[in-house]
Amino acid sequence: MKNGQLGWRLPVILIALMALLVGYYWLHKPIAPEMMLNLLGALLDVVTVGVLFASGGGLGLALLRRLHVLDALDLTAPERLSIAALLGVGVIALYALVLGLIGVFNTGAIWGGLLVIILLTRRSFFRWLGEVIAGLRGLRPEGKFARFLMWITLALLLMAFLIAIAPPFSWDSLVYHLVGPQRYLEAGRMIPHEDNFYLGMPKNGEMLFAVTMSLFGRDTSAAVVHVVFTVFALVLTAALARRHTNETAAWLAATMLIASYNVWELAGWSYVDLALTAYGVAVYVLLIRWREQPDQRVLMLAGALIGLAVGVKYTAVFIALGAGVLVFVSAPRRVIANGLAIGIPALLLFAPWMVRGLLLYQNPLYPMLGFGLNWDAARNAAFVRAGMGDFSKGLTWEYTLLPITATILGRNQGEFVSFTHGPFLLTLPLLVPLVWRWLNAAARRFAWGLTAMILPMWALWVYMGGTQGIGAQTRLAIAVLPLAAALGALGYYGLTRTPRKPINLTFIFQAAIAITLVLAANEIAGITIVRRPIPWLTGSITTEEYLTNNLGIYKDALDHLATLPEGSRVRMLWDLRTYRCPAQIECVPDILLDAWSRPLQSGLTPDEIMFLWQEQGDDYLLVYGDGYRFFTYIDTWFSEDNLTFPTALRKHLRLVWHDSTGLYRLYTWLGS
Repeated sequence: MKNGQLGWRLPVILIALMALLVGYYWLHKPIAPEMMLNLLGALLDVVTVGVLFASGGGLGLALLRRLHVLDALDLTAPERLSIAALLGVGVIALYALVLGLIGVFNTGAIWGGLLVIILLTRRSFFRWLGEVIAGLRGLRPEGKFARFLMWITLALLLMAFLIAIAPPFSWDSLVYHLVGPQRYLEAGRMIPHEDNFYLGMPKNGEMLFAVTMSLFGRDTSAAVVHVVFTVFALVLTAALARRHTNETAAWLAATMLIASYNVWELAGWSYVDLALTAYGVAVYVLLIRWREQPDQRVLMLAGALIGLAVGVKYTAVFIALGAGVLVFVSAPRRVIANGLAIGIPALLLFAPWMVRGLLLYQNPLYPMLGFGLNWDAARNAAFVRAGMGDFSKGLTWEYTLLPITATILGRNQGEFVSFTHGPFLLTLPLLVPLVWRWLNAAARRFAWGLTAMILPMWALWVYMGGTQGIGAQTRLAIAVLPLAAALGALGYYGLTRTPRKPINLTFIFQAAIAITLVLAANEIAGITIVRRPIPWLTGSITTEEYLTNNLGIYKDALDHLATLPEGSRVRMLWDLRTYRCPAQIECVPDILLDAWSRPLQSGLTPDEIMFLWQEQGDDYLLVYGDGYRFFTYIDTWFSEDNLTFPTALRKHLRLVWHDSTGLYRLYTWLGS
């Protein structure tokens, strides 16, 4: 053995080191097994979703190059990468839809197709991924206020991400956003679902949820998909503002959007609203560029993204309306040619969902138009609460000053707009007329372009809110918020160009904005602490404890349903959430909250309804008391019919269980 070599000592030292560490940590566990499992699960979600969006980004870049669209556009790297990803994952969602329609909706077909996409577009795949990584490394805004805005934005995104990687509990996720992917994967195909009309709507977002859920069976991946869409929405909102402002104003646009409490809340849930928003901002970016560099290829790309947006949610009509008005006022003499350039790609990319609607639900725009599977005009009117809008409640004056009233009066789950926007998101645009003289010609043209889109979208929001019971929710008009953020950023930018004497308005507004953002971040941090995703992630609390914390008494009802005999059928009344229904039983949702009223309106008596439910195989009725009271005494659409229910209940059923508060009561038939 040469002098200095370890020889036999080398393996002895290495084995001893490994034995020491294994022995020590076998007994001393700094990382609990539960924490390790949760962390690994979160990592799986991130990798799965990352591969999905990277494959979408590569596919999108390849399509844009093949169609020579990039030649017609002067896009920044964030714009190009975001738009490519949105286009690509939209096509992947349609691919998943086709698999569902032909009956091969399974992990092999879904991910085999994704692997083929990655192989065919591998250069674009790695280029997109490399540019994204380079962009993240170069994220160093100049100026203290811009850096402050960046850190607030990143902190809010982190808290949304923590909610996203924990078990889902949000209402609509348990009603349909996760129910659809769950059923599609279980059936291995797309079939009609008579009991849940929401599943008949376009589902591009849910298709992507299903893609990620199919790989490891992890439903938490769905909300991570939504977080990524949120990031694209913020990036594109900042990019929209940046072209005619500066870096600080661009960051302000993104920060105001995510600091709106309800935008932040939606970001961490397995919803699709911010996917719709991302597609909307991509369209706005393209159309603003088109006004500067007219080219039909740009309109065609915008049309394609509109088609994909409608495939996410019908409320993309807001995007289509704003885009249509902007294109018309920008080139009125070319309205037909431009309309076709937008309309044909939009129709082509939405057409697969129309085919699905026609084949499975007998209505290409199901459930719109008031016909189709288990649907009619009466149910359609009940769904939108036609005639029960804010105008019927005497709230007309609020709409005359909507930016201000929505800001001051709007709050989460409140009566008016049901959305907390933050103090500046809708009001900062009002600065633009006051700082107009300090804006150059290009910035003024930009302001007019944004306004041309905002005004018709605003008018539609007013109409829906005034005439329909569900129409006032900001969530339905969420696609207008990035436009407001960009216009507000322009107002702030104009303010920074005003004279600093006798009063430095820029400093005053920066201080006011900073204070409100700190307060918003503090509120959101408090909510995050209350929801307890970090204790769940670290294994300090179990999944059951986490769900109990966030589902409340509903979790008690689910736990009791799990004790029912296998094969039991439970009809839920005045509750819609079936996603966490125990696997060994069947839960029938009261999906339009008309399970009692609809048969009455069709001519059945209360006794006949009870006999019908028995014949259909219902073993139990689970009655949600708060739901009954709300939809009887507050939302009075079915009030008269609902009032007949308690008498029939006492006549035909007996109580077998109730939770500690009495909100949930489980009944079975007398004599059973």
